[in-house]
Amino acid sequence: MYRWAFLCVAASLCSAQSEKPKALFPVITAVVNGASFQPGIVSGSWATILGTDLATTTRSWTDADFYLGQLPTALSYTGVIVGGVPAYVAYISATQINFLVADSAALGNVTVLVTEQFNSSNIFMTSKVALAPALFPVAAHNADGTLVTTANPEASKNFGDEEQMDHDERYVRAWEDADLDGFVALLRDDATISMPPWPHWYRGREAISKLLTWVWRSRTDSNCPSASLLLPTAANGQPAFAVYSRDAEGDEWRAHTLQVLTLQDGAVAAITAFRDPRFVAAFGFPEALPPEPAQVHHERDHERA
Repeated sequence: MYRWAFLCVAASLCSAQSEKPKALFPVITAVVNGASFQPGIVSGSWATILGTDLATTTRSWTDADFYLGQLPTALSYTGVIVGGVPAYVAYISATQINFLVADSAALGNVTVLVTEQFNSSNIFMTSKVALAPALFPVAAHNADGTLVTTANPEASKNFGDEEQMDHDERYVRAWEDADLDGFVALLRDDATISMPPWPHWYRGREAISKLLTWVWRSRTDSNCPSASLLLPTAANGQPAFAVYSRDAEGDEWRAHTLQVLTLQDGAVAAITAFRDPRFVAAFGFPEALPPEPAQVHHERDHERA
């Protein structure tokens, strides 16, 4: 009897040793640009990790993950470290993680690491650059949440052409004149504003109103309403504006930011402000404009006509 029990235990041990052990840590197989899905990442931009056992759950960030306006550096204990600096995690699953690379001076070959509550992944080397061209595809949605398709072309527009021009003009005037009430009236109640590569994220009319009160404080205090200038363009089929700025004593307008709007139900649902003059140049605008606002506005109105 004892011999039979010994043989059963031995057989069980042999069977267990022959089974392939389950991975106990995340495994990174690729790190790619979040827009182009090409190898490498960009400082202050979106990136994607591909692999296995990267997270124990599947989810995107929610309002509860934001604390004091700061982007989350972990979701359900899953985080990403790039070159020793925590990244901002937007989506996790067992095979994919989407994250925003923190803007830092470290460029070239950097290490990428996925961290969990009790362990971490293999160290993956990738190339990090300061700027790289890549555009995200945009899926338009109807008011009921369904995707816009060719079967329903009427739903594919928030405005007609004339309405769009009028909306853009009101947006431009409100921003240039630091008209807080007029600007907030153009927003959805749940509108958001983000400013890559800065990690800050603001949601809702009240939060955006407080932000712009601070941003426009010098213009209202110094009675200098023409400290900002917007020129219209488009990005991924969405309204966009090249933003120029100057101080009260400035002799020319300097490229500052590229703003891209997302419209929904006839109002602004999201503003993405790329705070890098190189984005302005990428859309064919000059680094500087002449000092006379009248001349600039004339050129803008001529382009619209």
